[in-house]
Amino acid sequence: MKTSIKKMKLADLVPTENNPRQIKKDDFERLKKSIKSFPEMLDIREIVVDEDNRILGGHQRVNALLANGEKEVNVKVVEGLSEEEKREFVIRDNVQNGEWDFDVLANEWSDLDLQDWGIDLVPKSPEIDWDNVADISADNYDAPEHEMLVCPKCGHIDTKAHFKKGEG
Repeated sequence: MKTSIKKMKLADLVPTENNPRQIKKDDFERLKKSIKSFPEMLDIREIVVDEDNRILGGHQRVNALLANGEKEVNVKVVEGLSEEEKREFVIRDNVQNGEWDFDVLANEWSDLDLQDWGIDLVPKSPEIDWDNVADISADNYDAPEHEMLVCPKCGHIDTKAHFKKGEG
């Protein structure tokens, strides 16, 4: 396998046919804004193409660049991958592993525009199989327990995840 970096016209890039990755409208708008405010990110994490200029990684970034009126972008050209390896890369490049530690985000990173950068600050609840949920009444309902904190300055009560680390 051989790789190289070069600047290419966006019009010369070829999307992978039947790319399975999708993006919601609000996430796409956030991506466009992110690219405008921090274009250097594209020099750090280039669009990945094969020797035929077919996009293997970065379809949504290319779409956002086009929507922003851009004409060129740095790409990493990867030569020598088999078709099977190219297909695998398209999927693996988009697999998101891991979860956010919301306490750390709230306490150490809250000064940044995390939501604008695409981080959903509300932890996702588990999927519920509504067909197999028992009838709930006041007699059999157990409210979920959360670690609640009280602000010593104003008395506000909320879950631990929503409090920010203070300066004293």
